Amino acid sequence: IPRNKRNPLKNNGTSLNFLNLEIQNLKQGHKISLEAVEKSVNVVLVFPEFKHPISLKGNIDRIDICDGVLRVIDYKTSKVEQRNLNLVDWEPLTQDYKTHSKSFQLLMYAYMLNQEKKIETPLEVGIISFKNLKAGILKFTKKDKPGRGAHKQTQISMDLLSAFENQLKLLLGELLDPEKEFIEKEVKKYLDIFRDRPYVFNLGHGVLPETNPEKIKFVTN
Repeated sequence: IPRNKRNPLKNNGTSLNFLNLEIQNLKQGHKISLEAVEKSVNVVLVFPEFKHPISLKGNIDRIDICDGVLRVIDYKTSKVEQRNLNLVDWEPLTQDYKTHSKSFQLLMYAYMLNQEKKIETPLEVGIISFKNLKAGILKFTKKDKPGRGAHKQTQISMDLLSAFENQLKLLLGELLDPEKEFIEKEVKKYLDIFRDRPYVFNLGHGVLPETNPEKIKFVTN
């Protein structure tokens, strides 16, 4: 388990369940090779749309190879279900943080790894949820339509990474545009919670002198 995360394996039951999951996979005949843990990735992107290079950094919990498939795995101490990793249309990926944040994270890891060194082997990305271990590895899944009968794609192809890059550039364009305001995810969460009721927004010990008054006005009004 990565050192920078709260260790769910301190619970003996969780520890045994996790180990049993790994042992079960091996007993079923799967060949698993652990390639890296807590791998740091750091890439610099140069897009003609932006004036300056963009540096992306991250840490990947686990990379392994299972039956010839390269897998990028993130550990979550919270409960994650498969529906949290399904994506139909691309636009909501960067517009609906609550629904697609985990998919965005996994795709970003895959994208950064491919930027570091072009991936030639089959690739999948997924999550091990310690509050849903019975589900095994939950894979990011691209669907061609919602509901039953949809075609499901779990392999991360170059076409899929290209589509993700387009969404990433749109997001970066918004973040880097001084004319466009954007809301931090925590602020948006509480604004959504208290949207239709009175509330007191606690500013703690105050705000920094350089804080834009318009941003405070936006939050409190």
